[in-house]
Amino acid sequence: MLVTRSCSTLAAVLLGLAITAPAFAQAPATPQAALDALEAAIKAGNPRAAMPLLTPAGQQRLAKEAVMGSLMLLVFADPDDPAPMGPKPTPAELKTRRTAYAGAKTAITAALKPSGLDAAIGKPMLPAAEIIDAKIGAADAATLVPTLWEAGTKAGAALGMPVNKPFMKVGPFTNLKVDGDHATVKSGPRTMKIDKVGGTWLIDAPLPDLAPAQ
Repeated sequence: MLVTRSCSTLAAVLLGLAITAPAFAQAPATPQAALDALEAAIKAGNPRAAMPLLTPAGQQRLAKEAVMGSLMLLVFADPDDPAPMGPKPTPAELKTRRTAYAGAKTAITAALKPSGLDAAIGKPMLPAAEIIDAKIGAADAATLVPTLWEAGTKAGAALGMPVNKPFMKVGPFTNLKVDGDHATVKSGPRTMKIDKVGGTWLIDAPLPDLAPAQ
């Protein structure tokens, strides 16, 4: 049984704005500069600029979110398997959606294939999640995330999806504290780490999911 359709879940697959700006040319010299660069990348809808700002663990978490979002897009945006209560498109609209959907599926499949993540396409949610957990470590997150966002963005308008959602949910940033090569900052109510690695300040974002209450 595939993932249950819902408007709230559909919102989770929105893949941001078109990516046009290059990644930052110089590594941020301070934790605040790293945060400023990340906020600018998110505001611009530019994961290519955001990825070098993140720790390896943060890149992998964002890649996992992007893969799951892309898989849900393929479920919820399939023009030949529409939501039962949704408006019926005209023949011309249906043709446009089919073309956009086919392009998105081809691009997403190609992006996932090198790491074997394409095995999750078409699977129910739990088996898909297991495949992602097993194979996400083999993916080139810095390339995978922007590629998936580009695929979804290109198809989004034709598939009737809004495209103004941020690709990463962090902030607002407050209470930055720096101690040598380590720093912490509040991202909303939660504490996020920033560490200096090889002369570059890297942000451990997005934050891991909170553990369920026992």
